[in-house]
Amino acid sequence: MNRLLIILLVIICFAHAIEFSQRIQALGTDFAYLIPDYETDLYRNPQLLDRGLTGITYEPSNLYQYRVPLIYDRYIYIPNPCIPFTLILSSKRFGIYGKYWPSYSYDLSPSSYGWESSTSSSFRFQDLWMLKIKNLVLNIYNDGYFSKYEYLNSNNSNSLDKRFSYLFKIQYAFNIGKLYDLDIKVGAGFYERITQMDYYDTYNQQIKIPTARISLFYRNSPFANKFTSWYISLGGPISTTEIDSLPHSIYSNLSENEHETIFFANTFMSKCGWARGLPINDKSFVAIGISENFTYQKANEESVANDLQAINNEISLPVGIEYNIKQISIRLGAKFNYVVESIQEWQTDTLVNEEINHIVNYNYSFGIGWQPNEHFVIDLYNNSDLADLRNWSIYLKYIF
Repeated sequence: MNRLLIILLVIICFAHAIEFSQRIQALGTDFAYLIPDYETDLYRNPQLLDRGLTGITYEPSNLYQYRVPLIYDRYIYIPNPCIPFTLILSSKRFGIYGKYWPSYSYDLSPSSYGWESSTSSSFRFQDLWMLKIKNLVLNIYNDGYFSKYEYLNSNNSNSLDKRFSYLFKIQYAFNIGKLYDLDIKVGAGFYERITQMDYYDTYNQQIKIPTARISLFYRNSPFANKFTSWYISLGGPISTTEIDSLPHSIYSNLSENEHETIFFANTFMSKCGWARGLPINDKSFVAIGISENFTYQKANEESVANDLQAINNEISLPVGIEYNIKQISIRLGAKFNYVVESIQEWQTDTLVNEEINHIVNYNYSFGIGWQPNEHFVIDLYNNSDLADLRNWSIYLKYIF
């Protein structure tokens, strides 16, 4: 009964991130799939489903912003008003790896275009459902959002902008011998935007997005503190987050009442990484690695005769340390980044401008884990001001 109550409380909570556990975020997300970690590896390959646990994560909302479209395709960034949570629920036969979060805002003076009030609401969801039948795990990914923005002026003139995006994925993963995992994800997405003026349909566009990715993973040791790992991944974007973060928006060039199919979002992505874990003692280690993320995207603009393109290549050198003192785990991650961006944008009907940027930076992350017994785990994580308690996220996990 107590376990059922915990599960129900977890399910009704809302979420903001997916894929990386608090432990991997503290060590550095470049180590995802390279450092052995059950929650992160389970999202990558649901065939690993073999453990019963319930986990919930609180992440401070002040760390996140979301982009709100204004009239004439202008954007503003405002803080996310919801309190994000993360859900992981798995047994040896069934699992949910899900995040769901709504937001709502009301503004009496939203812009300088004559609108006196605005209302915005949205609901985003990302989850992975797993069902194990004998030795086969069936898994389905759902990834999408719905948003509604409404503006009113003094004459009760109404402007309404509704957008819906949904990406459905299935996955097939299997072992090649004892060291290699092959992972294939195939997805199909749908996007629709409807704009109304005074309750009449004035604008409608739709996009269909078939996409896929294939990945190969290698890990030569099951030990958590001594390993050599690498992976390579090729294909198109397979999440709405990846699509929204592309250099060129795939939605901006659609005209009124236009429907289009964009294969792989006109994008090729490759990711690769390597890491080595060196033991400090029986449970502690230091990890070093290298990773590269490459994106090539083609884009079209109605006013330009030639296609545009964008290239982004990021090389990272991460270092992570996990040191265990009895029931306490101290985690520290740092990385050095070098990014090359080449983005073409149109200026006039015949002129295309290309901008090339070279960016060098570094960042760090920090985390603490506490496991008082074999069933209960608490993980803390921070990647900004360590002295500000509002920037800490907390992960509670119960293993059964």
